[in-house]
Amino acid sequence: DSVVRMINDTSVLIRRARGYVPAPLRLPYEIPPTVALGGHLKNTFCITRGEEAFVSQHIGSLNNKATIEYFHESLNHLLKFLAVKPERIAHDWHPDFYTSRLAQKYDIPVYGVQHHHAHLASVVAEYGIQEPVLGLVLDGYGFGSDGEAWGGELLLLEKAEFKRVGHFFPIPQPGGELAAREPWRMAAGILHILGRGDEISQRFKEQPQSPFLLQLLEKKIHCP
Repeated sequence: DSVVRMINDTSVLIRRARGYVPAPLRLPYEIPPTVALGGHLKNTFCITRGEEAFVSQHIGSLNNKATIEYFHESLNHLLKFLAVKPERIAHDWHPDFYTSRLAQKYDIPVYGVQHHHAHLASVVAEYGIQEPVLGLVLDGYGFGSDGEAWGGELLLLEKAEFKRVGHFFPIPQPGGELAAREPWRMAAGILHILGRGDEISQRFKEQPQSPFLLQLLEKKIHCP
């Protein structure tokens, strides 16, 4: 279902689904028929037709068979409904995302897009901005051009190109994806880079894994 929040007596759409999809977003110029497959978590995809962009309903996280099947059903249905034959495919830079691997199976040009660049570009498209934009993207993990984990980016965006002009100081994520679901792990990573790693086990003594986290951080094991 769609999710809408009232902010200062104005309705702000948080998640487009029933009642709003497949209403198009108007683009400032025509582009070739394109399918953007979206990311791995909280997935939506997008299909363009002329000067219109059709964003799908909320699909969900592509980490189980049922959601992946729903993704394919929705994609095929919307392509047929819009009578669009895609000429190019866009996907997230992260090589291990399901959508990134899927993109390589199409026999048409494939374009990788940096995760935070996509977030900023979506805002630019929503508001029809055509001038260069400086945007602060405070999102979670994004695969960077250097192969490292990016998060908290200041990007200069001009049309399809972006430049990373600033970012937060890199913080280790002990346990990888677990750190996104268990914030205490991120706090432990910050203690470590501040030279206070010996406080981790005591500060987070209610966490069974806390005694082992300092070893992971010191040896840089599973700490992107």
